[in-house]
Amino acid sequence: MRFPANTVALHIWRFAGITVTSLQVEIVAVALLLMVGLTQFLKRSRTGKAIRAVAENERMARLLGIHVDGIIAFTFFISSALGGAAGILFGLYFDALSPDMGRSIELKGLAVIVLGGMGSIPGAIAGGLAFGLSEVLTVAITGTSNLRDAVAFAVLFAILLLRPSGLLGRARMREA
Repeated sequence: MRFPANTVALHIWRFAGITVTSLQVEIVAVALLLMVGLTQFLKRSRTGKAIRAVAENERMARLLGIHVDGIIAFTFFISSALGGAAGILFGLYFDALSPDMGRSIELKGLAVIVLGGMGSIPGAIAGGLAFGLSEVLTVAITGTSNLRDAVAFAVLFAILLLRPSGLLGRARMREA
């Protein structure tokens, strides 16, 4: 299904051989806003602290009086809302919506999370940039997109060999 014509006003800027559209700028701005909002929510709000406590140690969170099942349900709500926002932005960029439009990027999304470091929002952004840049540079250097995914996953493999917890992830401590 396509969006109606002129759903989003599109302006094109060209400078130094680079073409940027207003839609691309808006998508990056919304993504950054959502990232900052989620980070601040998790750091400063009572519910955010409860989410972090449950993620760290569910049993201890229960002992502290946190309603763990409610926090888990709320976390699923937040992740679904963010996934919906990402789907809308993705659909706007490609001017189409379909129920299976995210299948092509599911594996890459998981790879980005692992590359950035599990549980690190800024790490996910850094992982996404590293993954995306490796793909774009591969196409720019080779002139073909045939090797794009192979090189991107090779970069993922190499980084995880050097830093198993991801770019900005922290190593987990062993529990007794």
